Amino acid sequence: MICIFSPAGELTGGTYRSLRSMLGFPRGKFRLFMPLDVKLSLLNALKQLINDPLLYSLVASAEELNPIGTCKGKWRCYVNYGKKLIPQLKESKCEVIYVPHEHPYIPLGFGSSVKWAMLLQVTPVVGSLITEEGRGFRLFWKNMKLKYETSPIKILKGYYRLLTYKKLFKIGKVFAVSKSISYELEKLGIGSNVEVLWPGVGVDPCQQKNPPNNRDIDVIFFARLLPEKGIYDFLKVVKILQQQSPRIKAIAIGMADEQNYQRIVTYSKNQNINVNIVHNLKRDEAMRLLGRAKLMIYPSKFDAFPLAVLEALSCGTPVIAYNIPAIRLNFETPAVMKVRPGDIIEMAELALITLSNYYEFADEAIKFASMFTWENVSQTEWSRISSL
Repeated sequence: MICIFSPAGELTGGTYRSLRSMLGFPRGKFRLFMPLDVKLSLLNALKQLINDPLLYSLVASAEELNPIGTCKGKWRCYVNYGKKLIPQLKESKCEVIYVPHEHPYIPLGFGSSVKWAMLLQVTPVVGSLITEEGRGFRLFWKNMKLKYETSPIKILKGYYRLLTYKKLFKIGKVFAVSKSISYELEKLGIGSNVEVLWPGVGVDPCQQKNPPNNRDIDVIFFARLLPEKGIYDFLKVVKILQQQSPRIKAIAIGMADEQNYQRIVTYSKNQNINVNIVHNLKRDEAMRLLGRAKLMIYPSKFDAFPLAVLEALSCGTPVIAYNIPAIRLNFETPAVMKVRPGDIIEMAELALITLSNYYEFADEAIKFASMFTWENVSQTEWSRISSL
């Protein structure tokens, strides 16, 4: 029996990807386990944001474990939680434990007492490399300073956390959803003992796309409303676009808590940026908006294989993104245009050019996205887990 342990209670793209792939696993061959607080949180998010009875039923049927919330920020607590899991899961006749999310400390508690595997859905700690000059700790330092402007102490703590994965690679099996993860880990000096699943992410065909010549949203942002996902860079691009063409219609949609949402709204008002910012929108409504957009601006600095880009392409919407490894190594299509990370002006100039002929990319975008099906993702992932 394969036992899947999920510690993810937020409905991020990675969580959606894991659940969507799990729907294709053979019934009766696996059991899903979740901490009680994580399960309740995820059920609430699914109920509010996604009208999908199959996904809800999958989570609702998960077997409940002790709450994990009390461990927040305490790495020893997570390790101990992993240790306590082993006898419970062995009692459930688990031959393999699979954790479909990157977590540095819970698997340390597993040790080598049981076969286990983990799935990386982003390069741990650093997220993505926005500069690739250098190697090892120096490269890590550069990226953390550029991306987060954080303190030296926090950077050192982050690198210690990253080194934890070096130990994990020796005692368990590690998969990744993207070629960029193994590439970036190698550059960071953590090693390349990671097996990339291909395809690592799937997408459903867009059901609600407008014809390419009948779209009323000029530019759209679709990701969590966080600085590292590019929301402020998007707003800066929109400001440049509207200085050139005041009638540019822009919208940003994504998940955010109320505090972050208000901060972003205040920033856009202070900068006189005319943009509609919508947070925590239901998934089907978000996909309708994607299908009405001429172009997606995606200046993310934290990604591995962004589902949002595939979803835009499936709707025939071309994308402009930063040329980070996650984009460069996975999206070899003219429908995804790439600019240097952080170059707002270049992104705005390319957007103005693309808006005049965006419809020419529609067929290529849909054709590329059609190669990534959830059926293939599920089959590939299950084949590798079951081989353990």
